[in-house]
Amino acid sequence: MWTRYFPAIKKVNQLLNEKAIGDVILLRGTFGLQTTSSSNPRMTEPNLGGGALMDLGVYLVSFAYMIFKQSPTKIYSSADTKNSVDYQTSILFSYPQGQAQVTCGINSGFYDNEMNIIGTNGTIKIKRSFHCPTSIVVTIGEKVENFDFPLPEHDSKLFNYTNSIGLGYEAQAVQEAWKSGKYETDEISLEESLKIMTTLDTIRSHIGVTYPNEQRMSFLGTCQ
Repeated sequence: MWTRYFPAIKKVNQLLNEKAIGDVILLRGTFGLQTTSSSNPRMTEPNLGGGALMDLGVYLVSFAYMIFKQSPTKIYSSADTKNSVDYQTSILFSYPQGQAQVTCGINSGFYDNEMNIIGTNGTIKIKRSFHCPTSIVVTIGEKVENFDFPLPEHDSKLFNYTNSIGLGYEAQAVQEAWKSGKYETDEISLEESLKIMTTLDTIRSHIGVTYPNEQRMSFLGTCQ
């Protein structure tokens, strides 16, 4: 999950650990894009695991885990689906100390792709695009501070997606962990990754999204 390794996100975690905005009570964000079946079939084809949740929603769910540091106690979800593909999915997570309200979508509208962390004493906004951020805004009372984290110099023509040079932050962290004999990084553990995937599967069960390969696997399991 490359988002965790961006300098902007490290700053966010530093501020949260310092209780700069008090206790977090609400996380609110969106992630969406426009695409076509011909240019990006994996986003819209059920045979390829298409849909907003699994491709974009994973960033929202992972962010909620990073902020609240636990699985939600309750999960509510709703989606607009067609042919087992969700084109817009909204999720509400409940925690003992707060909530997360997030929405992901493909071809559904223009999303701001920002993340807002609301605390008892202030807010942190991770500006567009929150999943590969270079800028955050911290508001505490009447004081507003902007923090910018420029990406390394690079030729943007060599990359397919927004801020893709930022994948280097993750690659460097993995390399350092491997050299230290570790099989996971401090930013996200194997256990947390499994919890995130379990949560995504729970949401899919709520919104009725299944994929053909899952149906085949279920049939094979029954035969055995």
